Amino acid sequence: WLDELADAQPAVRAIHADHTLGEGAAKNIALKQSLGKTIVMLDTSVELGGDIFDRIGEMLDDPNTGMAGPFGLRTDDLHHFHDGEGETGEMDAMQAYCFAFQRNRLRDVGLMRESFRFYRNLDIDYSFHFKDKGYRVYSDQSLPVILHEHRVWSDLAEGERDELSRKNYGRFLDKWGERTDLLASNQPIT
Repeated sequence: WLDELADAQPAVRAIHADHTLGEGAAKNIALKQSLGKTIVMLDTSVELGGDIFDRIGEMLDDPNTGMAGPFGLRTDDLHHFHDGEGETGEMDAMQAYCFAFQRNRLRDVGLMRESFRFYRNLDIDYSFHFKDKGYRVYSDQSLPVILHEHRVWSDLAEGERDELSRKNYGRFLDKWGERTDLLASNQPIT
């Protein structure tokens, strides 16, 4: 059905792989295929409840903002991330259910690390690629999005989810574990 949709809709491109891809590699293919000025990545568990694109464009018009979306995360120590509790503003990371950035930022931040085969914590890691290059991660939790059940999460056994998540978090900490200088709480107020 996807090939038929791509044939009928010029804006849709079906991409086939000859082997199973990890999350980082799959998303990198999508990033490499992107053509527009702004990349908005939406998880299949997200339903749009209205226009998100105008507000995302406004957030990304700020040259200091690298990444924007509704599901920001904060941390005090890089070991425990928590939701931004309904806040709008600068965050430490953006959850990948819905996040956006200008495509030209790829030249600065690069692609996602393909060692992340499972989706958990890849978003936190990629957020820090932006922060490392001096960009802010900005959240507006009023964006009209509805988050539904995440099928990859719910279809895996709890032990397998925990192990895959733990391995990815270890990858994040190996690279960024000493970089508390990147946290929003450590940035000068502008």
